[in-house]
Amino acid sequence: MSLVIRNRMGKLQVKFRRFAIRLGKNRSLIFLYLIVFIPMLTLGYFLFYDNYTYRLQEEIKRNEQMSMVLAQNMDSYLAQVKLTLMDVSILDPVTNNKKDQIKEIFRNLILTDRNISLYWVTDINGRVIAKFPDNFPDKTNKTFTKQTLQQQFFISEPRVGDITKMRIITLSTLVHDRNGKVIGVVGASIPLDRLQNRLNLTVGNSGFPILVTKSGKFLVHPHLQQISQKIKPDDPIFKTIQKGDSGTLDIIAPYDGKRKFFSYTPLKQANWVVIVVQPLSAFQVETATLFTRNTMVIILVFTILILAAYYLLLFRKREEESRILQAEKLAVVGELAAGMAHEIRNPLTSIKGFIQMAANRKDYSLAPEYLDIILSEITRIETIVNETMVLAKPTPVQFKSIDLRRTLEDVCTLMEPQALLHKVKVSLSSEQNLPLIEAEPNQIKQIFINLIRNAIEAMSAAGGEVFLQLEQVGKNMQITVEDNGCGIPPEILDKLGSPFLTTKDNGTGLGLLVTYRIVQNHHGEITATSTPGRGTVFTIRFPLRQVIVTSKN
Repeated sequence: MSLVIRNRMGKLQVKFRRFAIRLGKNRSLIFLYLIVFIPMLTLGYFLFYDNYTYRLQEEIKRNEQMSMVLAQNMDSYLAQVKLTLMDVSILDPVTNNKKDQIKEIFRNLILTDRNISLYWVTDINGRVIAKFPDNFPDKTNKTFTKQTLQQQFFISEPRVGDITKMRIITLSTLVHDRNGKVIGVVGASIPLDRLQNRLNLTVGNSGFPILVTKSGKFLVHPHLQQISQKIKPDDPIFKTIQKGDSGTLDIIAPYDGKRKFFSYTPLKQANWVVIVVQPLSAFQVETATLFTRNTMVIILVFTILILAAYYLLLFRKREEESRILQAEKLAVVGELAAGMAHEIRNPLTSIKGFIQMAANRKDYSLAPEYLDIILSEITRIETIVNETMVLAKPTPVQFKSIDLRRTLEDVCTLMEPQALLHKVKVSLSSEQNLPLIEAEPNQIKQIFINLIRNAIEAMSAAGGEVFLQLEQVGKNMQITVEDNGCGIPPEILDKLGSPFLTTKDNGTGLGLLVTYRIVQNHHGEITATSTPGRGTVFTIRFPLRQVIVTSKN
């Protein structure tokens, strides 16, 4: 017996060791599953539970707000009818039984309120004095007349009208003579189907509003013919609305056995209650669909994150190296610019002045062509200094409202002499009434001076054309600078804006760097497309962060 137990224990130990070995080999994978799926399941559980509870409360709150709005609307309408009847009750034709004049008053009232089917006036015995429309028989109910005489303003239970033979509710008020004695009743009849039009509202996918009296009778219900005309006294909804408060019940409806929300609000003008009915099944279908979709999205997102994490580490390392390299380049550019500015700018003024003075002296031995070369080189040094100073020590920018169209016109005028020397035509096309933007005018001019100068220098000896176009594209001002010069090689196009990158023999590569930097400082975008031998297109966009006025020119 003990031998059998030992054998079994030995087999279990072997299995456990194999499991431990496998576990050790797959430890990283298991750890990945633990840190991904356990938080995902935990987060999903709490997220869905909280989301369901929140949506349920929002659904109930929406239904309660809807019932309150409908109740306020119905109260407002009843108060309006009440006020109309009270105003009519004190008119001279009504207090003195002037039948024709009363009909004319009722005729005008019918035109103002299409919900009312009949206006009428009776004496205290129930005899009809006048009514409109007058195509109904003068038939009254003494019991109903006694009810109307019990209070100053009376609203009836739903009933079949004695005159119209329609299911109606009646609103009435007493008529007094000059001595304050009750001499009659003036009233209005509203068919229930017209009353239902005032509550014609869809709630969610299958919800609906209803109107009941506190005695349990239905006034408005979209399925009034299929259900009982009265709520049973033992129904929970009936017991609740008797209390006179507003709220929501989550119960099983007695007439179809389905669970529903009943959000109820009592009226102030009548013993009625507006109830918004919302089947729970429709809400559950909606939330189930949403939860299923969210579950699939969460699973998909986590799966993508797992797959992307590995590749992200690889790309992150490359991007970090590229960022460091770019930072080093910019640091070198800054140091170089500061050194060049310090070494060249101070003696520049005196050297240039001396050369100009020497050129004007007749006894100076240097030939004029040498002086021209010296002045040309000094001008080139000055250009380098100005461009490198922008990189080394940017000056504070003062933004103000500028008209880009006028700015481009000034730039075209400024560059026109240089363009004519190279047989180049510079033209501008612009939309009318463009908005102003916030920018630094001199820097904006510098952008297009650099681009137009580069375009001119890219032309052949036969000349060419530089075309500028200004337009508003969405929330941006877009400017394109297009030339038909020699173009830019594809291997250089993606590197534009880098320090000391140039295709010209005597270029510095700093002009486009300054241009790109100014565009970035204005939160803009600049892109370039080029076809070697056919030309280059630069596209600049500035966001319309503030629109001040529109250009009148």
